[in-house]
Amino acid sequence: MDLSEIIDKAPFFMLLVFVCLVLGFIYYLLVSIPKAVKAKYYPSVLGKITSSEVGTPTAGSGRESGDRIQTFALDITYKYVVNGKTYSSKKRRWHEVQSSFHRYHDSIARRYPLGKSVTVFYNPKNPKVAVLEPGLGLGALTGLLIFISSIAFLTFFICFTVYT
Repeated sequence: MDLSEIIDKAPFFMLLVFVCLVLGFIYYLLVSIPKAVKAKYYPSVLGKITSSEVGTPTAGSGRESGDRIQTFALDITYKYVVNGKTYSSKKRRWHEVQSSFHRYHDSIARRYPLGKSVTVFYNPKNPKVAVLEPGLGLGALTGLLIFISSIAFLTFFICFTVYT
């Protein structure tokens, strides 16, 4: 069976989702991850934490808050000065993770208490882009795992649909 037969027999929406996932994966690999790695080589300045807490956005459906899944995200803000101009940023890592593990985010928030002096890595071409922790972290690895898993699942499902 060749590619044109697979395209003819597979449901259109599956192919569309598959193509979008593959394009997203390519963007992630060629643009987003290299930016995170490049941030390790940015110049640094001292900055100061201006807010640090764990936010609680909710997801899911249901009339009662107990029916919804709680996810937590870190909400850190810091200020820093580059060439006499003050900037503010909220980016701790290039790829930040939201999860249902409050303890994980709380432990990070405790590392960055209000008023703490921190090293800020900023993009010399665009100083308003900055991170506290350059490089790849859990968020980048989680994103890769989700992309690869989704593409593998859709590949299996498309092949299963076409060949049965």
